[in-house]
Amino acid sequence: MDPGFGPARLLLVVAFYMNGENENCAKETAAAISRPGAPPYLYYLHAASLLKLNSTDYTTMLRDLETANRSIPACAFCYFEQSKVHQEMGEVAAAIADLEALVGRIDPEFAQGWYRLSNLYQRAGRGDDAARALARFRAIKTAQTDRDTEYLRKLFLSALEGEQPSP
Repeated sequence: MDPGFGPARLLLVVAFYMNGENENCAKETAAAISRPGAPPYLYYLHAASLLKLNSTDYTTMLRDLETANRSIPACAFCYFEQSKVHQEMGEVAAAIADLEALVGRIDPEFAQGWYRLSNLYQRAGRGDDAARALARFRAIKTAQTDRDTEYLRKLFLSALEGEQPSP
């Protein structure tokens, strides 16, 4: 009805991305970002879908991620994807710098950032840094598991307390 209706286009491409329809996502986001005033999330989704399609159009992906980074405050996923692009380009130092910015300034609790950083440190011959990053990843995952376990414990206990014994 209204091809220029931005919110509907954004929801469509998010649905494509979440369902693994990366070709559709890349096509729709490319069309949307070619128009003025495209939401910045479309730039992120365009780059991420291209990366999942194993595209080698690194210039476009980095440009899209830069646009998203400028417009989305503290976009952890943007830095994460940017690191993947740099790694695919063979630029391990840049990939490490992206992840260090992610876990150092943007989101210190971004577990997957620490995990990838550990792998990249190892690849770069930085064994001590790799061990520290892996330890940080494990600590975050343990804390998440502990929170989940505590939540389930409280949920089940409250359910048991609410049950009346059967006669």
